Amino acid sequence: MTGVAVESILTASHIVAWSISDEKEKVDPFNGLPLIPNLDKLFDRGMISFSDSGDLKYRDGLKNLLYDLNIPINSKINGLLSKIKNI
Repeated sequence: MTGVAVESILTASHIVAWSISDEKEKVDPFNGLPLIPNLDKLFDRGMISFSDSGDLKYRDGLKNLLYDLNIPINSKINGLLSKIKNI
């Protein structure tokens, strides 16, 4: 989403939170997103999310914060994979 490819600073963000994941979800590669730390914090706190097509979704009132963090409001995750091949 940000184009940052330095793996050492990326965080494996769980879509279904680790604390409520079952054993299968905890290791499911489709239950994670590699995010930079500031996006991980926003995602973890439910302040941002992503549509099925990868478009950034954010809570009302966060546009200025996203701007301050240099995150374009029209950001999109590219290369999403689906478990179901025909989606």
